Amino acid sequence: MGLGLRDYLHEKAEESRHNETVSYLMIVIGAIFLIGGVLETALKVENPDWLLIIPFKISSDLYSLLGLFFTALGLAFLFSGIAQRNGQERVYVGASQNAHDRGETA
Repeated sequence: MGLGLRDYLHEKAEESRHNETVSYLMIVIGAIFLIGGVLETALKVENPDWLLIIPFKISSDLYSLLGLFFTALGLAFLFSGIAQRNGQERVYVGASQNAHDRGETA
């Protein structure tokens, strides 16, 4: 038997909450990797080059490569989490939409 409209909307609302949680998690992981990469490069590499606020040093030193990798990975996670968060649709079920429009919390 097929899903009714109410069941379908509940499933869509649950999926929306899951996607929102995943995007927030990606943003947090990206921020952690970004900070870790910047600190790794700034503290372990002597005389790094700077691109705005991002230190880097292209050399065969393990710390410089690890810091650059963490920084790039952090930026990728951060931007993809933000893009995923902004591209989501919001699904409300029943009276939740009206309460949301009025600024009330459920």
